[in-house]
Amino acid sequence: MSTQGSAPTRGEIHMHIIAGIVALIGIIAFFIIRANNTARAGREIVDTVDDMNALKRKWDWQRNAGDGTLPEVDDARLAATAIMCAIAASEGDLTEKQTTHIRQSISNTFGLNASDAEDFLGQGRWLAGQVAGPDGAVLRWWKPISESCSVQEQAQAVELLESTATVESAVSDEQRHAIQLLKTRLGL
Repeated sequence: MSTQGSAPTRGEIHMHIIAGIVALIGIIAFFIIRANNTARAGREIVDTVDDMNALKRKWDWQRNAGDGTLPEVDDARLAATAIMCAIAASEGDLTEKQTTHIRQSISNTFGLNASDAEDFLGQGRWLAGQVAGPDGAVLRWWKPISESCSVQEQAQAVELLESTATVESAVSDEQRHAIQLLKTRLGL
């Protein structure tokens, strides 16, 4: 240890540098933790908004299902799901394999959690049952896909239909026609 008035020793100089580095690391850690907490809070807000939108869709669904009218679909994700269900059901009831494929496809493609994917699938199945086959579904719900999706997203919707059509067997003429009809309507 240096005496008063003498120059600091080499060890004392290193202690100041080490203390400075530790303080700098502490400051950086503080800001990283704050940024992480802010990002987590942002994700929670987005999740809450998504839950509120899902609740609104559920209420609309229940209200419209009760009065027997076919609701307007303005959500491109729901429109695509309904058309996928109609494509899959064109040769009979949806199989477990088709249902699983649609659920996984919409979850992965649209970024839905399991609960929302199940809601979309339920609504899509109901909507598909209200129209005359896959052509009727395309004619009824192609506009939300056209109006709110980019060309890349529209092409992705067509790919979803094509993959859904081949889950149980080769693409039937009815399925092929509906897929081509959607391509034509979308200008692809």
